[in-house]
Amino acid sequence: MRELIGSEFHRANDKYCLFIDGENFAIRAKMFAEQRNVPLIPGRFYRENVYAWIPHQTPLTFLQNASGGAKIQQPPFRSHYYTSVQGDSPSVETVQETLWGLSFQPRVFKKTRQGKSKGVDIALTTEFLTHSFQHTLDVACLVAGDGDYVPMVEAAKQRGRRVLLIFFGKEGLNAELRRAADHFLPIDELFVHAWMDYAFPAHESFPYFHPQAGPLSISVCGRRTSDDHFEHHRVLRFRFTNSHEWITVIVQGEPFVKNAGDPRLSQLIDGEWNDVNKTSATVPGESG
Repeated sequence: MRELIGSEFHRANDKYCLFIDGENFAIRAKMFAEQRNVPLIPGRFYRENVYAWIPHQTPLTFLQNASGGAKIQQPPFRSHYYTSVQGDSPSVETVQETLWGLSFQPRVFKKTRQGKSKGVDIALTTEFLTHSFQHTLDVACLVAGDGDYVPMVEAAKQRGRRVLLIFFGKEGLNAELRRAADHFLPIDELFVHAWMDYAFPAHESFPYFHPQAGPLSISVCGRRTSDDHFEHHRVLRFRFTNSHEWITVIVQGEPFVKNAGDPRLSQLIDGEWNDVNKTSATVPGESG
C-alpha cells in the first residue's frame, strides 16, 4: 500500500463501488475537525455520531477530488452509506432521506444504546464481498478506518478486486487496514477546505500588503449557523500570498467593512500574522 495520485490506479472503463462506514466516519470527522478547528454545521452534511460528509461533493466528485487527478468519468456503480441512529422509525427515515438526497444508497440501522452498531459492519462487509465475488466492480472504494475490515479487504483482493482506502491520514486509521489496501488516499485537506468554505462563505476578496507580513489575500466571509442561514460579514479569512493555509478570524461587534481601510484590519494582522498555525482568532470591534 502507498499513497498515490489518481493516474496511478485508475484504468479506463474501471467500475467503482463506494462503501462508507458512516458511523465510523462521523465519529472520526468530529475528532479531526476539533483538532483542526474546523466547524461542522449540523444539518444536511453532518449529524453528530450519525453521519458526516464533505459539503457539496457527490460520490463522483468525491472520488475525483480525493484521488488527485483520476479521470473517473462515470459515477460509482453503487454508493452505499452505512450508519445507525437512536430513536424510532421516523428517526431512521429522516436519516435515510438525508443520505438519499446526497446520492447515496442509505443503510440505516436502529441502535438502542450508545456505541457502534454491529449492523453497520455486517451489512457493509456482506455487500462489499457480494460485489467483489460477483465481479460487479473493478475497484472497491472503502471509507473507513476500522481494523475489523482487514479480512474483508484481503478476501476481495484474492478475487482480483483492487481496494482503494480513503480516510483521514492519521485520525482513527488502523495501520493494518492501511497496509492491506492496494492504495490509500488521505482526505485531510479536502475535508478541511470544503468545510471551511461551507462554514464561512466568502462575499468579497482583496489583496492587502502588510509591512511585516508582506502580501496577503483577504476574504470577507459570512458565518453559517445552519444549512440555510448565515451572518453576513462576520468572518475574515487571510493567508500569505505564497501559502495555501488560511487563518480564520471571527469578527466581534460590528460587521467588518468590506474594504482594506477598516482600521481593525491592521489590528488583526499585527496581532496574528506571525502565528501561521493558528486557524481561528477574534478581531476587536465595538459591542453591538
